[in-house]
Amino acid sequence: MVREKIRISADLKGKYPPYPPQPISDIRDMFLKSTQQFGNKIALQYKKSGKWIPITYRELHDTVEQAGCGLAALGLEPVKSKLAIVGDNRPEWAAAYLAAACTGIVSVPIDRDLRAAEVFNILYMSGAQALICDDKHLEMILDLRAKLPQLGHILNMDETRPAGEVMGFSDLMRLGQERVRAGKNDFSMRTVAAD
Repeated sequence: MVREKIRISADLKGKYPPYPPQPISDIRDMFLKSTQQFGNKIALQYKKSGKWIPITYRELHDTVEQAGCGLAALGLEPVKSKLAIVGDNRPEWAAAYLAAACTGIVSVPIDRDLRAAEVFNILYMSGAQALICDDKHLEMILDLRAKLPQLGHILNMDETRPAGEVMGFSDLMRLGQERVRAGKNDFSMRTVAAD
């Protein structure tokens, strides 16, 4: 029986699906086409209280759209602005990255295992104006903030907001929703251009 499985997989090696690939021009185009094509299918899942919670492509699109508009509400602009992201793998991380990438904001992903000095160097050299992190990195980021005058906004995916210095990810989403309701949908108006 094991030999049959090996033979079958060897027979399929190098064969591609019988459907033509969809042409894509950039990450925004890929994201929009995927969310349109797979709307109600599961895009991401995360575990909460021992149970897997699905997020559909449509829900992911809405989250990315609101986050992108929220970033615009904070003053981040395409090409000029930089958004750093550090934290564990989770839906908010993906949404923040996609929101920046789909609206032309430069993403600065930071490895979650780096030490404070390394994180400082990346933030300083990149000139990031905003940073999204999790509780595991929040204390380090707050310690570094005094040496990073360009870092105007810190957002926490875990919603901890010490001394009013930090916004929660839900605050970013609320800003985005308010901006869309006011008729300013930066996500739908912006495009991404290749360098």
